Amino acid sequence: MSHPSKPTNAADLVNLVASYLREDLRPSLGGRHKFLALVAANALSIVARELQLGLAADRRECDRLAHLFSRAGDLDSLNRDLCEALADGRMDEDTPELLPHLFASTMDRLAIDQPQYAAYRRELSEYPDGYTMRLGGGDSFGSHTAPQHRGAAQ
Repeated sequence: MSHPSKPTNAADLVNLVASYLREDLRPSLGGRHKFLALVAANALSIVARELQLGLAADRRECDRLAHLFSRAGDLDSLNRDLCEALADGRMDEDTPELLPHLFASTMDRLAIDQPQYAAYRRELSEYPDGYTMRLGGGDSFGSHTAPQHRGAAQ
């Protein structure tokens, strides 16, 4: 198993356990236990990516929502406001900067939850230095740089 001799943070520790399950323990197991070891390793890899990338993704999402609503707020309340605005028709696909926000938020979630997802990988390959959604007036509101994280993406 290839891993640092001493984990430097919580994400490294979680990745170390995931690597142990995937590379050391799983090959020695059979049937159901082999499958469950892989499920556990994959879940731990998601946790590690959340620890590495989640806070920055949440900050970017909150900043975009604050811009959309022209007011500060916490992520939960701003997302609640977004849901209400979409439900009652105050916002729709023609709302400036809404689609770039949704796209960037989706890309951030995929980086954490499913970094090997084919459409996500394809999008990253089209914009290797990051991408900018240019909808409507051509603003770069939806700017997003692919997150860099340590460890194998699982």
